Amino acid sequence: CPRLGVQPFLRGLCDLQGVCFKNNFGVQFSSVYDLYIHLTESVRLRVLISLDRTTPNWRLLNTCPPCQYEVGEEPQPIRMMLTVDGNNSLK
Repeated sequence: CPRLGVQPFLRGLCDLQGVCFKNNFGVQFSSVYDLYIHLTESVRLRVLISLDRTTPNWRLLNTCPPCQYEVGEEPQPIRMMLTVDGNNSLK
């Protein structure tokens, strides 16, 4: 239940501010938090648009992982080792 985390947080805020807790604070906090998330997401999208990073594969086209560099060295027998388990098998 998501309200289990919100109510103790709001009670703590009320204690810090010296205000009595009321039941409608949960609804007000949820509304304000949703507005905050909406505003930060719209700002993030505007920044991405202004930097021209809106194509779906922008990160793939503009990254250069260090393991892919080739500087005239002789080829290694194993070019790259990858794991999908959080790199635990390489330890």
